[in-house]
Amino acid sequence: MRATPLVLISLLFVSCPEPELYNAPDSDGDGWSDELDCDDTDAAVYPGADELCDELDNDCDDAIDESPVDADTWYGDSDGDGHGGDTFVELGCTRPDGFVALSDDCNDLDPGTYPGAEESCDGADNDCDGEVDEEDAVDAWDWYFDGDGDGWGVSDDVATACEAPRDYVAHDGDCDDADPA
Repeated sequence: MRATPLVLISLLFVSCPEPELYNAPDSDGDGWSDELDCDDTDAAVYPGADELCDELDNDCDDAIDESPVDADTWYGDSDGDGHGGDTFVELGCTRPDGFVALSDDCNDLDPGTYPGAEESCDGADNDCDGEVDEEDAVDAWDWYFDGDGDGWGVSDDVATACEAPRDYVAHDGDCDDADPA
């Protein structure tokens, strides 16, 4: 009579000895015996567990907080303005020197450029909002509408900007903006 594959597999299991640690004590119930588990009082600590930022050796490899799954992302702040760029990035449980939690700096080489900085008339996006030399720049000029093109504008039609808008001039006081004379 010929043995079926199922019978052969069954015979293999019958002939294998039971592992010695199969019935070993597991005090914390994590599936690892007291002999193999580096902390059998904590079910979250066992060989192969995820490493966490908790100053424990969660995975029983004799290293603490290496490559933790809950690490924070830190961004290099080259100019020291409290806002980092995305050039230098580190993961870790604690903030390394020279790194910050924010990665919103549009020019990490200029300490005067970061979100919320004052906009200036300098050809740069100082406040990282995607616009350059906005009308709210701290050093923007008042420009006056000059309808007759005589170089003098009217006092009640003012535009504040870094550069003169079309038909605006730096001088006001035109008493008749319809007459260039």
